[in-house]
Amino acid sequence: MAGFAVPVLGRAAAVGLVLYFLGALWAHLRIGDRQLGVWAVFFCLPVAALAVNLAHHGTW
Repeated sequence: MAGFAVPVLGRAAAVGLVLYFLGALWAHLRIGDRQLGVWAVFFCLPVAALAVNLAHHGTW
């Protein structure tokens, strides 16, 4: 919730979540798990939040 008041904090949280989910993708692919439907849904949420944040507040 603090990301609404401090846009840089929200942006940093979104970047952290994107990196977290990319690490999860790498781990799942590494063990051969190809059922990534749920991962895709949860990955799209922080990507969308980051895109909206950057569009609304500009770049870093």
